[in-house]
Amino acid sequence: MEKLHEVPQLDNYYRDDRGGLEFYLDALFPHPETNFITSKIDKVGCELCKTTTAAARFILGNKVTAFMLQEFVEFVCHFAIPYIGYVPSTCPGIIKQQFSESIYPIIVNNLLGEQYLCVFTLGICEKGDWEAQDLKEEIFDMLNSKPQNAKTNDFVNKLYKEHKD
Repeated sequence: MEKLHEVPQLDNYYRDDRGGLEFYLDALFPHPETNFITSKIDKVGCELCKTTTAAARFILGNKVTAFMLQEFVEFVCHFAIPYIGYVPSTCPGIIKQQFSESIYPIIVNNLLGEQYLCVFTLGICEKGDWEAQDLKEEIFDMLNSKPQNAKTNDFVNKLYKEHKD
């Protein structure tokens, strides 16, 4: 943050490039009140997200809704599947196996779950409880810590060489 002017009357005014809700609340209230208000907004947002995901799971988890969606997808399948190179008569089996038994339960039970959607995807709830990890870095470190005899990774090549001889 930088001072706006060198005028004594404006000594307490600074440029703030953060933007967002905190910027406007800081302009209106001192810091303790800002933290209180943002924590309340975060709690309301978290509860709203949890309520919305619970309602979506309730509606989509209903057998009638699942049946209606399956029928709709099967209806669309009859028109779309010839463009992929399949025969429309394969739609009922494909929709039952792939959509109804595999994809739909994953969407309803996992992707619309409170923890997955509100915590990990949207980042609304439990903000300080989780930390993102760089899996590429962890795997690289794990591979670098291999024993010396495994680092060359020529086991299969040695087998071919022994087999030739």
